[in-house]
Formats: sequence, C-alpha cells, structure tokens
Amino acid sequence: MFQRKWMAVGVVGLLLSGTGMMSDGCQQNPSLAQLAGLWSLERGATSVRVSFTVNNGGEVQTDSSQNELQPLDAGDFPAELADLVTQWNAGLDDLNANLDKALPETVAVEFPNVGVMRISDPNDPAGVGNGLINNQTLAYSFLGDLSGAGGGSDQGGGAVLQASSVVGSFDADSLTTTGEIARTLLVALQNSTNNSGLSFTVQIVVNYTGQRTGDLPEPVDNTNDNTNDNQSNGNSNTANSNSI
Repeated sequence: MFQRKWMAVGVVGLLLSGTGMMSDGCQQNPSLAQLAGLWSLERGATSVRVSFTVNNGGEVQTDSSQNELQPLDAGDFPAELADLVTQWNAGLDDLNANLDKALPETVAVEFPNVGVMRISDPNDPAGVGNGLINNQTLAYSFLGDLSGAGGGSDQGGGAVLQASSVVGSFDADSLTTTGEIARTLLVALQNSTNNSGLSFTVQIVVNYTGQRTGDLPEPVDNTNDNTNDNQSNGNSNTANSNSI
C-alpha cells in the first residue's frame, strides 16, 4: 500500500505572509511542543453547494447542522436532474463513509520542521500527510485529506473526487483547534441512455473542532526482538553443527 500524503503547494501566502518563518535561523514556536500529540476531532455544520448547467445553469446550496451529508431535495432542482439527485441520495452511505476517511475522529499531530505540520491516522499507518503551519499565528493548511483518494477516485453516488483541502488554526492556550475540510465532487448520471453526460458539481464544506487528548505514542523499539532472533538463530546453527 502506498503512503498517502497531503501536498500543501498552495495557500503559501495565507501561511507565510509577513512572518518570515522560513528564513534562515528561524526558531520553532515553543507552543508547538505542547500542541504535538493525539487529537480528537469532531465534525460540525455541513454546507453543500450544487452547480449545474441545464436550463441555463444555476446553483442550489443547503446548509445543515448535521455532521453528515443529507439527502438533496429534488424539488430544488430542474426536472432534468431528478434522476441525478436520486442517484446522489442513494449513495449517501458511501459518500459519508468516504468523508469519515477524509477526516478521522482521532489524529496524531507532529511538527518535524519549522513551518511544517505532519498529521496521521493512528489506526492507519498509510494515512500520513504534510502541510504548512504559520509559526506565529498557528494557522495551518493542507491540500488533500487523509482518505488517500486522488483525483477521479470513486466516492459513491456516481461522484468522483476533484479536489480536497483542509484549513484551520490552533489555540495554544486551550489546546484546541477549529477548521474546515472542503471537497469538490463531480457527479455524473450512471446507467442511463436518455440523459448520457448529465452531471453536476458538488462543493462540500464541513466545519470541525478538535481537542488535544494525549501524548504521541512512544516509538516501538524492536532492537531486543532482533537480538533475541539473532541469538536463537545462532543457537539453532550451533545445534545443527553439533548434530552433523
């Protein structure tokens, strides 16, 4: 399995503007030492904006206090999109499951270098990403998410992922964080001959909050195990020599 990464190549202006945090000799913000650790994240309000081109185009936005994607109302859309809305609603279980992967309930946070933030899923060693953090304001940003899904990957309901990002900031005094995850999906009508090529674009924004809950786990030291294995192999080889 390949390692999943968040590549933060954009939004540099947001994080680096006026801070000079990447200049030579810059010191790591002492607050980051206490922010490193395990964090519990909780998703909050969800906003969904659907854009379409039929009937001269339009947009429908729905905001919900729920932390999961909710069914779309076909009555809010042109009649030509009824089958597409039904398809989206039928795929909500898969769509929400992929949203869970994008932002796990528990993450490990590290700061390996000045201006760099690493986040990982403790339950999935492959779920690792590197983003940018402002050394002074503690605002951070990632392009991508922890689902490991690339552009064009199936998300359910006929939707494929186009783009994903995460932005947020830390409060070093309360050891909390707030932010939002944004995902853009292209939804195309499947298994249809009459409306072939029919599609709409869905932009999802989910707010989240987080609280530091503990220290990072200690790295596993396999030195003793390797030593014991080598000793066992040595004893086995000696016994084999004696038996010859």
